[in-house]
Amino acid sequence: MSGIATMWIRDGVLVDRMHINPVAFAFAALSFALADTPTPAVEELIQFAFAKSGYSFAEKLQLYNHEVAKIVADVHAAARYYNQLATAAAQACQPFPGAVELLAELKSRGVHSFITSAVEQELMDMWSESSDGQPLTQQLDEVLGRRTDFSKGRDHFAYVHTKYKPERIYLIADAPAEIGMGRQFAEEFSIIAIGFGNVIDQAKVAQGYDIVRKSWLDLDVKGDALPSYQSIASSLRDNLRLDDLHLPDESQIVKNLTVAGADHVVSGSGSELMSELSRFFKHQLKPDS
Repeated sequence: MSGIATMWIRDGVLVDRMHINPVAFAFAALSFALADTPTPAVEELIQFAFAKSGYSFAEKLQLYNHEVAKIVADVHAAARYYNQLATAAAQACQPFPGAVELLAELKSRGVHSFITSAVEQELMDMWSESSDGQPLTQQLDEVLGRRTDFSKGRDHFAYVHTKYKPERIYLIADAPAEIGMGRQFAEEFSIIAIGFGNVIDQAKVAQGYDIVRKSWLDLDVKGDALPSYQSIASSLRDNLRLDDLHLPDESQIVKNLTVAGADHVVSGSGSELMSELSRFFKHQLKPDS
């Protein structure tokens, strides 16, 4: 099976943290919001982050500045803070049940596996060497992050295609934008796009909100280090208005991934997702497949 490669999104596919990242986006954006700009509700920013899943924090914030309203001037400073906040909050997150076992099974069959991420390579390397990352990364060939002139998308696909020369690359992604990215380069790199339809409900987002809020309050970068800290501290201690969030159900998630170009979609929650993926790969990796 050395002619097969799998490329995985870390956040939301291998690690169950997509209830964390959109909330951390909202907190980081509000923490650096311009003083003379109307402050959006935290729910609005969380909703926007879900809608732009698959993009890096900086890309999301630039899109918000352009498409909705300019709320942050120093996007790079906000991104650095987001990395701190999301990393701290993600300590509460675990791999999806069955993820390590599935990667180990693929490895035992000679499949090359990679993480492809928009997160900076330095941060991905630190995670890879941590106790949180080790169970997953021990089953992988490489963890590919963002560095100068090397980003998620064509750069990562080309690297794997050139170095490992797989006949097929399976991209497993949870965001329609990432599935679309796979479809864009499907012919060039023989990519099969697999949609990972993880269902996130309001209760899951509320859990993420509590985790991120605690990490936000605990980080020792308050006061002058965060321009808008004093103005938003009290509002971010309030309960999240869950009814203002509009989260897709399982059927809508499957539809969105299919429309984006997924060749196959697994859906559900928890261990169901990896069980479905395991069955899919057992069929795909038969000698006559």
